[in-house]
Parts: sequence; structure tokens; C-alpha cells
Amino acid sequence: MISSFKLKLLFFFIIIISIFLNLQNIPTRFGYGWDQRRDAQVIADMVDNHKFTLIGPRVVNDDAFFLGPMHYYLLIPFYLGLHDTQLAEIYLACLVSIITCIGFMFVGYKLFNTKVAFFSGLIFALTPATVSWNPMYIPIVSLLSFWSGYKIINKNYKFIVLSSLLFAIGLQSHFTAIFLFIYLIIAILLSNPKDQLRSVMKYLLYGIIIVVVSFLPLVIFDIRHQFINSRSFLSFFFGHQGNLGLNSTPALRNYLRSFSFKYLSTGFGSTLLGITFLSILIMPQVKFKIFTLSWMIIPLIVFSFYHGHISEYYFMVADYVSYLLNIYFLTAIFSDFSLPLIKNLRKKVGYSIFSKTN
Repeated sequence: MISSFKLKLLFFFIIIISIFLNLQNIPTRFGYGWDQRRDAQVIADMVDNHKFTLIGPRVVNDDAFFLGPMHYYLLIPFYLGLHDTQLAEIYLACLVSIITCIGFMFVGYKLFNTKVAFFSGLIFALTPATVSWNPMYIPIVSLLSFWSGYKIINKNYKFIVLSSLLFAIGLQSHFTAIFLFIYLIIAILLSNPKDQLRSVMKYLLYGIIIVVVSFLPLVIFDIRHQFINSRSFLSFFFGHQGNLGLNSTPALRNYLRSFSFKYLSTGFGSTLLGITFLSILIMPQVKFKIFTLSWMIIPLIVFSFYHGHISEYYFMVADYVSYLLNIYFLTAIFSDFSLPLIKNLRKKVGYSIFSKTN
């Protein structure tokens, strides 16, 4: 059994690795494209030209709408300190990457064990940030939401407030964070809150207040412009009535590619996704199994009915949770308890690969 001091030292060492690698080769490691030039222009206008914005990045689509301005606001202190838009974006991305590494260790430790925390944190630390853009907050938001959902399932309803805050942050990062709201509702339902409905309603009210306050700049913008953003948002999700029905092929292809390294291979992505589903099988708590399975398949189901453009990173909410689950499965297989685990897995999936050869 590793001591608390050694455990903290180990995690601190991983954080140092993440910091060191994120700060290496910055000028050559980071790409600088359309998203970055847009962000640079906005923060320069806000700070240098005093043109304060109420809107964030625009979702690129025929029915485009604006996200909240959180990403721009977070860039301001970096620009004030560094006096360079490109460096401001880079150092914010590095900070988010380091925080995400810490998040992997925290969630891995809280949900599973020390090994999962160590390996998930270490592997992520070895892959430092290479781009600064608004969806870069989704990994840490998804991980913490996943952990928060687990707490809600176990009737820790104060975590509804945390889930609401993470939903607000996520939805200002990328529109796919809308799934976090669905996951929150599923977690509440799985907790069977009949005996604590008043507590649930109280924390939901707090959560609604947090979400509304966080979107006040965007609400003010919408009121000033005849609710153009709200109408575009609704059109984005519900404006394809002429194309109702399944559109599962592109959704499934990009869903599988999203799990592979740099979105290169559906085959490799399928293998990693298979490991994710095996990890769900060996989870001890039935309600958490249902919650995790829902987390993985809901984005695919939703985008299977969507007829707009679907990119691989639209599935980021599932990608990083899948990564954590894969580490959980692999560390369990190769642990000291692997033999009974494999026997239990064989009983559940009935797969002959786990049988002894005759």
C-alpha cells in the first residue's frame, strides 16, 4: 500500500512533467490558423480598442450561432500580461492542458484507484497541448461532469450545482456540451430521488441561476438583436425537418474515428471503443454502468439523426471519458487480481479468448 506522502509526490512529479512538456518548443509546436487569428483580433479589440464583446466564437454552419464569450474573457489577463495575442492563446492552452492532466488524476483516483490516476495522468502529460481554441475546455469539463454524475447517482445532490457550472462552462466552449445537461438528468433519474425531491429541486434552482448568470452577456446581445442568436440556435438543432430520419453512416464513421489517435482510423477507434465497453462490464455498480453506457452512446444516437456536417471532435464529451475507462480496464487486467477479474469477465461476455487452451 503506497503511503499518502508518496502518492502526493508521485502525482506532483506527473504535474511537473506536464508543465515541462507544455512549455517546450512553444513557437514550433502550436498551429496558428483561422480560429487563432479570430481570437487574437477579438482580444486585441477588447483590450486595445475598448470594443467589449458580448458574444463568443461562432459555430461554423449554415445555421451558425454564437457561443458565450468565456473563452475571450479568459484570454484577456494573458494578453495583458504578455502583450502578445499569440502567446496569450498559447499559454492559456498550456494552462488548460496542465489542469486537464490534474483532472485525469483526480477523477481516476476518485472513481477508480491509484493506478488509473497515475497512468491516465502520465499518458496525458506526455501529450502536451498543440492548439489553442475554444473546445479545449471540453476534456476537463467532461471528466469532472462524469465524476459529478457518479456522486449524484449516489444521492450527493449538492453536486447538481457543480454539474450545472460545468454545463455552463462547457456550453460556452462548444455546443456539444449540451449532452452534459442530458447526462445530469439521467444521473438524477438513476438516483431515484423520490425521498429527496425538495433537495433536488433546491440544487436544480441553484444550477439554473448559475447557467443564466453565466450567459447574461449573450442574453443581452440577443435582446439587442431581436433574438437572432436564439433563433439560429434552434434552427441549428431543429431546422432540418425536410431531412428527418437516420443519417447514421457519417455519424458512426466519425464517432469511431474520434476514439483513435488523431482521428486517423475507424479500425483502431473501434478497438479502443470495444475496450471501453468491456470496462463498463466490469464496473461493480449497476446504476453507474447504465450512466456510463448512456454517456458513451447518446452522442452517437443524437448525431445519427443530424443532417448537418459532423466532425470527429463533436464526440469529445465521450472521447476523454473513454480514455479514462480504457486505462481502468487495462490496469485491472494486469493487476494482482487479474485472474478472478478475467474469470468474471468471461462469465459476463462468454468469450472464448479468456479460456485456457486445451
